Amino acid sequence: GASTVIAGIDVKSNLWGKKELYTHSGTKSHKGNVVDYCIELEKRGAGEILVNSIDRDGMMKGYDIELLKEISSALSIPVIACGGAGNLEHLKELSLRTNVSAFAAGSIFVFKGPHKAVLINYPSQQQLKEIWKEQ
Repeated sequence: GASTVIAGIDVKSNLWGKKELYTHSGTKSHKGNVVDYCIELEKRGAGEILVNSIDRDGMMKGYDIELLKEISSALSIPVIACGGAGNLEHLKELSLRTNVSAFAAGSIFVFKGPHKAVLINYPSQQQLKEIWKEQ
């Protein structure tokens, strides 16, 4: 069924700051509205859409909240956010300000902890409780 079909898109800002779809490792842009493209993917049977923000991927400065808000509000299928998580506050902001169903995060788990080394780290249950209790 559709729930097993996940469409992944890469989005990057062009020279004028307009969001565009990109392929070929972010080297080829495809004109057209990103939200309209996501709506078309949903119509064609995608059960979820993973949105990767190339501009923010690995930067650890937060998700592209406005883009994710716009996409997740326009769709009835789940949206997965990718690109930008740098701390637990970024995850909280994403969950509070958008309708995304899930988030992907890499650098936050690799470069977190006392040594900032290439080790996988996870937030403790206490850290998670503390960050979300402020709601």
